[in-house]
Parts: sequence; C-alpha cells; structure tokens
Amino acid sequence: MAEPLFTRVDRPVGKLVSDVIEGRVGLPDLQRPFVWKDSDVRDLLDSMLRGYPIGYCILWEAPDDQEEKKVSIGLNEKNYATPKELVIDGQQRLTALVSSMYGVPVKDQSFSDRTIRIAYDPIAREFHTWDAAIAKDAKYIPDLSAVFEAKRKNEATKFRREYIKRLNEANAKREVPELDDDGEAAVEDGINELLNLETTYVIPILSISNKADEEQMSQIFIRVNSGGTKLNEDDFIMTLLSVYEPETRQRIEDWCEDSHKPGVGTSYNALLTIKPSHVIRATVGLGFGRGRLRYARLILNGRDLETRETSVAKREENFEKFDAALDKVLDLNDWHAFINALGEAGYVNGGMVSSENTIPLTYAITLIAKHRFGITGMELQRIAKRWFSMAILTQMYTGNFESVFEQQMNSIDELTDADAFCAWIENEISSRLTDDYYGVTLPNELDKNNRLERFPCCPSSAGISRAL
Repeated sequence: MAEPLFTRVDRPVGKLVSDVIEGRVGLPDLQRPFVWKDSDVRDLLDSMLRGYPIGYCILWEAPDDQEEKKVSIGLNEKNYATPKELVIDGQQRLTALVSSMYGVPVKDQSFSDRTIRIAYDPIAREFHTWDAAIAKDAKYIPDLSAVFEAKRKNEATKFRREYIKRLNEANAKREVPELDDDGEAAVEDGINELLNLETTYVIPILSISNKADEEQMSQIFIRVNSGGTKLNEDDFIMTLLSVYEPETRQRIEDWCEDSHKPGVGTSYNALLTIKPSHVIRATVGLGFGRGRLRYARLILNGRDLETRETSVAKREENFEKFDAALDKVLDLNDWHAFINALGEAGYVNGGMVSSENTIPLTYAITLIAKHRFGITGMELQRIAKRWFSMAILTQMYTGNFESVFEQQMNSIDELTDADAFCAWIENEISSRLTDDYYGVTLPNELDKNNRLERFPCCPSSAGISRAL
C-alpha cells in the first residue's frame, strides 16, 4: 500500500469552530450560498447532543509558500493572517455550527445575509427552528448562540438565572407552579449539556498533507462524498482562490450575487443566475483557450499546460493571465451587450434557456471574437445571436459539453485572423443546422420529447429568423 497522504487529527467541536473563527482553519463557504435548511441545522445539533456521528471533515494543509501571502479568509479580523488548513469536505456542517453557535451570518441561496437561529429547550433537551411563536415561548432559549456568548463572557450562571426567572414569570401568568429545585437542576443540566458539546463532542478529521500533488489532492477531493452536496471541481477551484487570490474570489462571488438582483451597474439579467463555475469557464476559455473546468484547477495551482510542470512562478504568471481575462469577462458593457443580443434573438427569460452552460460558453466565444480577433459592432452581435440560437436548438452544450467546448477551443487556437474565425463560425453553424436537421431531426425531437419540455418557451420563429 502506498504511504497514506492523510493523518487523523480529531478535534472537539469547540476547538474546530474556534479555529475557524480565529482564521487558523479557512472555511470558504462562509462567503458562499449556504444550502442547508434550518431544520437540517437543528437535526445536526440534535445528533450531536444524542452522541450520534455527524460524519468526518477533511482538511488540507496549506501550501508552505502560502505563509508569504498576507491574506485573510472568512470572518472579519482574525488571529491568523493566513489559514494553516483549509476545509475540503464538511464545509456545510462547519458553516452550520459556526453560524448557529456563534451567531455568524451566512449567505443564503439568494445571496442575502442571514443568521441561523436554533431554539433550545434545556428541560426537554430539544432543539427547534426559530419562529415567532417559539420566540414568545418562555420554555425555549430562542437563539442558542446566546448561551455560548454568555459562556464566553463568563456569564453562564447569570444567563441560567434569567432564563429561570423568565420561565417562572410565564408560568405564573398561566397559573402553573414555579420550578422547584429539581426543575432548576434540570435547567442547569440541560444548559451545561449544550455547552459541553464544545469540549466533549469530537469530530473525526482527516488532514491531507500539503505534500500531496495537485492530481492526488484533486482525486481525494472529487472522490469524497460524505453525505452532503457532492464535491466538484468548482468547489476546489474556489478553495484555491481563497488561498492565493481571495480578492479575485470575492470579485467573482459579488458578480454572481448581483446577477439576480435588479439594479443599475450590476450583472443582473433575466436569463440566468450566474454561478462561479460559469465565470471561471468563460475566463479560462478566453484567457487560456481551454474548455474543461479541470484545467482551471491546474492553471491556478501553477501547472504549465504545455510542459506539465508545476511551479510557484508559473502559478503567479497564470494568475496574472487569469485576472486579465477575468477583467474582460466581468466587463459590464460587454456583458449587457451580449445579453441584449440574446434578447434581440428572442431569448428574454430563463425559461427559454434549456442549458445554463450555453450562456457562459457562448459569452466566451463572443469575447474571444472581440479580444482575440478584433470583431466588434453588429458583426459581434450577429455572432452571439447565431451561435447561441444554434447551441440552444441542437443542445450542443448539454451532456458531454466540456469535450465539445474543448474541441472548439482547440479549433479556434489554430485560426489566424478575423476572416478565418468568421468562416469557422459559419461552418460550425451550417454543419449542425442542416436541411435534414430542420426537416427531420428538429420535428422528430419536438414530437418525441414534447416541445415544452425540450424547448420551453421557445422563441418565436421571427426571433430565430433574426438570429439565424
């Protein structure tokens, strides 16, 4: 057996959460959409209180050279300028614990800040998701983070007395006897049992050595699935950005957040809620001529895609190139010109876009046309409309779309000027939208799959005609 690339470094939950708060452990998901429901967090805490396992976490030792970088990840001011370890698996669970136990806001799926509030009944030892009724029920501590806050301030005894007083007052109004000694003891035991989770509940942790090369790390990362959302290349890439370029990561996330919030001077559009992977795909396509997301990971880890060698110098060079391409991808003038072109082709809402990857990949093609081949104005708009309509009709960017886009990037790399590029565009479109396609394939697909299922809210024939 090969030498293990990991060690067991189990930690009490309080120590692990404290490491996140202080910045020793980088938890990138604190700046990303938190997908768990409050009921999931409640169940997590209930499992811990009952002594049930909640799964393990995987941490990645930060690269040695990262010590030189003065960056901060996650929560406000920290004792550590840079994280010593990064969370690779267990991000949602740790985010849930940090927010519910320490009152730290997280971003929900609408990219709005919210704090997870879980109520606790210390007598019954029960958790409950917060709501207005629970907040008014004196038997509950409405937000259990208040208990841990009292402990940190050495005010746990005061907190317990105030809780008992509030409960007795509520009981008196309902003509229920006050708590006797046994009742008060039950309150104290229940609160202590909650607080003791910090020291008595141990989370199994696997620490991956920073000696593991990027291929080994990637394989570990991709294969791990401990019960939550399946890990993918996108997660790993955003983790790398957290280590080396947190400002770049923040730019990407802000742009994605703005994509579904109406406003002036934002990336808002009615077609797609942009994800970081969309931005990264377009950036790597434009800047490096690559179509597979895994190349972004290799590039950001310092891989020379020609020599296959990895170095710090190459990583810095790649980041400069990545940032330059990202500037072009995030340019709001180009972005809205592209979205407006799709609107002129008849695509005016997300229901008309059957594959979300079609938008960022067509955008990358459009930016390549502009920045590499100097195509602008009406011709650029025409390319965007024609390519997008062809891609939607033929479902070009579904299924094994990365292979398709990679082949297209390779073909474009061989082109020398704008005329050659435009000729290539025309050839790609005509080779897919043949007479047989319109006369046989498209009618059969519409009949077989139901027009509304495969082509929801398909643009009018006039819109398609304007595009093609």
